[in-house]
This record gives sequence, structure tokens and C-alpha cells, in this order.
Amino acid sequence: MSVYFILLLALVVGLALGYYAGRRSLDDLRNEHERHLAELRRSAEVQAAEQRKENERRLELMAERLKNESERQMRERGTQLREENVRQLDEILGPLRNGIQEMRHAVQQADSRHLDSMSRLDESIKVTLAQARLVGERADKLAAALTGENKTQGNFGELRLRTLLEDMGLERGVQFDEQWMVKDENGQVVTDDETGRRLIPDVVLHFPDKRDVVIDSKVSLTAYKDYYEAKTDEQRKLALDRHVKSLQQHVKQLSAKNYAGHLSADRSRLDFVVMYVFSDSALSLALTAAPGLWKEAYDKGVFITSSQNLYALLRMLELSWKQQLQVQNQQKIVDQAALIVSRVQLFYERFLNVETTLSKTQAAFDSLRRMLLPGGQSIISAANKLVKLGAREDPRRRQPLPKDENAEEEDDSAPELASDDTSAAAFLQNVTSLDS
Repeated sequence: MSVYFILLLALVVGLALGYYAGRRSLDDLRNEHERHLAELRRSAEVQAAEQRKENERRLELMAERLKNESERQMRERGTQLREENVRQLDEILGPLRNGIQEMRHAVQQADSRHLDSMSRLDESIKVTLAQARLVGERADKLAAALTGENKTQGNFGELRLRTLLEDMGLERGVQFDEQWMVKDENGQVVTDDETGRRLIPDVVLHFPDKRDVVIDSKVSLTAYKDYYEAKTDEQRKLALDRHVKSLQQHVKQLSAKNYAGHLSADRSRLDFVVMYVFSDSALSLALTAAPGLWKEAYDKGVFITSSQNLYALLRMLELSWKQQLQVQNQQKIVDQAALIVSRVQLFYERFLNVETTLSKTQAAFDSLRRMLLPGGQSIISAANKLVKLGAREDPRRRQPLPKDENAEEEDDSAPELASDDTSAAAFLQNVTSLDS
């Protein structure tokens, strides 16, 4: 029985081993088949990707070729259109080209002159600014020496104002007047209601649009000097208060004089008077201590300014006059252009008259010439007939009579002059003896 059991066990083991070997062989085949399928799938994917890339490359190449061809055709068409447009424009604008070039040349010359003028103006502004700063520095240095009498300070302020006007190149009597006596509409001198003194502002600026601006130089440097010489804060505070009150008093005096209300009625005027303080540092100190001082003065019709701000006002005045002069010159150019056009029209009218006269003269000349031509009522034919009848030509004349062949043919049958016809011969002799 153990033998059978061993055989049975061996058979079972063999079957198990066979089944296991067969199962393993199937698994290997399945795995091999799957690997082969995977490789085929990968190969197909690679080929598909390469095919897609190739298709994309061909599409891109075709698109590029189409684009290049389209661009080429567009360029050619654009070139043709440009050439055609240029040709048409040349035909249309050709007669105007010379005029436009001349106009451009004239504009370029005008621009060149304008740039040159602006360059000189800019240089002049720089020089004037430098001069203004220099004068301002000198004025500050002189301020300490001018803290004596108020009259001396006032004279120096007027001198400084006059210097600014002269440096700007303004013309007295045209663009400004000094010590201009204010008069009413009746020509009477206007006086101050409080002091009874005549109203004589330091300077009156005249703008080209008939506007006048009054400038009065006002300054008191006594308190300003005391401020810088003070040794204590209290002394400086008191001096500064006196300095501010001094400027406020000047503003009040200028406002009370009402210069603007007494200027000539035929000229427009601004509603404020310029109070010129020649010391920039003195004005700056007062405005630092009393920032509302300028607003308070402006509300009273007084505009406080220093040398730099006054320079800007004077520069505006100068530019206004220059612009006025340019406008006048432009008007003169327009008038001259109109005069030239009128003269061209007159020349054309006279040219037509001369042409008409020449045509009439030519017609009269042709009529006279026809009288010289053979045939008809020509005087040449008549003269030739007389010569043929026996009249003699004047040998002193340079030009002989032209022969009239038609008249000769017509006169072949005419009877010749008889030699014994004494009366006809005598008549012809008298005709030929006349001195033409």
C-alpha cells in the first residue's frame, strides 16, 4: 500500500509540476504577447507623433510659402499702387511744387530768423538776470549805508528802478514815463486829498494795448538795519515789528493816492499799483514775519514786488511791445502783398490792352501789305503799269519795283504809248520827274 501511496503521491506531484510548468509557459506567452503589443503600440505612437510633426512641418512650410507669396503679391501691388499714386500726385501737384518749395524756403528762413531771435532773447534774459542778481546784491550791500534820511532811501529806490528800466532797453516816452504828473480829464493837476501834494508816481509803464501800470518805489531800511544790529531777541522783535509797520504804512499811502482812478480815461488801467522794494532781503524778512502782508496789500490795490518779480513784469512789457511790432510788420507785409497783387493785376490789364493794340496794328499792317501784293488794287501793279507805259523808275532808290507778272500778262494786249503823242509823254515826264 505504501508503494501505491508513493506512486499516487508521485503522480500528484507530477501533475502539480506539469500544471505549474504549463501555467508558467502560458504566463510567459501572455507576457511576451503583451510586451510585443506594448512595443507595437509605442512604435505606432512614435510613428504617429513623427507623422504629426511632419504634417505640422509641411503645414507650417505651406503657410510660410503662402504668407511669403501673399506678402510678395502685396508688396508688388503696393509698389504698383505707390508708383501709380506718385505718378498721379506728380501730375496733380507738379504745378504747385515750385511754389511749395519757395514757401518752404521762406518758412525755413523765417524759422531760422525766429530761432536766432529766440537765442538772442534767451541770452539777453540770462545776461539781464545776472545783472539783476548783481544789482540786487549791490543794493543789499548799500542798504546799510542808506538807513539815514528817508529822502535818501527814496532817491536810491528811484535810481534802482530807473536802472532796471534802462537795462531792459525800454524807451522813455513810449514804453514808460518817469515822474509823470497825473492830470484829470480837464488837464488839471490832481493833488492828494490829505497832503495837498501833486500826484507824481515814480514810473508809469505803457503797454501796447493802452494799459498803464503805476510803479512807486517805497522802502524804509532803518528798522531793517536795527533788526540785524540788535543784540537781544526783544530788540530784534521790536525792530521787525517796526519794519513790517513801515511797509504797511507805505501800502496805506499808495492805496489812498488812487493812482489808477486818475489815469487818462482813454487808456485802460489795472486795479492795482506796484510798490517796488529794491531790497529783496528786506522784503523777504517782512513777508516771513507777516506772511499775509502781500494779500493785505493786494486787497487794497497794491502789489508788493522785489527786483526779480519786477524784472518779470518788465520782460512781459518788452515782449508785448515786440509782439505788437511783429503784428505791425506782418500787417505791413500783408499790405505790401496786396499792393503787389494789385500791381500784377494792373500789369495784366495793360498787357491785354497792349496785346489788343498790337493786334489792331498787325491788322492795319496786313491791310497795307495787301496793297503791295500783286493783283487787285495793288499800288505795285499800278506803278508797274505806269513803267510799262513809259514812266522811268528813280535810280536813286535802292529797291526797284517788284515785277507784277499777272499785270504784264494782262497788259500784253494793251496798246503801247505812241511816240508822237506829245501830251501823254509830257505827262509821264512830269510824273517821273517828281522827287518822292
